[in-house]
Amino acid sequence: MTTTPVSEAHRVLAYDVGCDVDDLSLHRIDDAYVERYAALSRAAHRRGALREAERELLWIAVFASAHLHDAAAVQMHTRRALAAGVTSAQILSLRVETLGTHTMSFAVPILLEELAAAGHATPAAGTALTAAQEAVKQQLIELRGWWNEGWLPLLHTDPHFLLATHRLLATENDPLDPRLRELIYMALDVSTAHLYPPGARAHMRNALRLGATEEHILEVLELVALVGYRSLLLLTGGLDAAQGHPAERLCAGGIS
Repeated sequence: MTTTPVSEAHRVLAYDVGCDVDDLSLHRIDDAYVERYAALSRAAHRRGALREAERELLWIAVFASAHLHDAAAVQMHTRRALAAGVTSAQILSLRVETLGTHTMSFAVPILLEELAAAGHATPAAGTALTAAQEAVKQQLIELRGWWNEGWLPLLHTDPHFLLATHRLLATENDPLDPRLRELIYMALDVSTAHLYPPGARAHMRNALRLGATEEHILEVLELVALVGYRSLLLLTGGLDAAQGHPAERLCAGGIS
């Protein structure tokens, strides 16, 4: 293997997407483009605000999320995470499987608007909570350590479901650092395939409150901005399959 800048750039791309650097399919990609990708990847990683183990946990969460479900990437980053000292308990506590809660955060306000438009009685802005609703709110604060006004519509319409959701989300003896948990939740909400502003803002605010810096947050944002480049594996793999060269592939997207 040569040691030219182009070869080093291919090494960066291969590592990021999970291929062997000698995978011939990656060499279908224009060298100049690979150079520019490598420069972008280095820019995203240059701060070093996150430790390797923290980055790998973030990647596992993003690729395991409901909007990506990239099994090969999850396997790749799980191997790397374990090698960096991450524990099984930390991986299993990511709570990425609960992302569907945003369905309620997104849709219940729309439901209330449409009910009001159709002439149904709905709680007006500023409506005082009932004693039962206030009790649920206090339980949520105890469970999560904070309150999000975005939970209010569901508190008015179905406090039972809201409380059950957050009992599931609550973490006792959390093996993850609270600041890292908030950064990971923020990463899920800013991922291109999700883009959920209320959650992104809430978790960014929480992360700052817990000691995250601007450098931490920018690094998370810039790393997540690289997620789409794994699509290159689909393009090169499609060409390999269509042109009868599957043997050239030295990765399936999940080789570290």
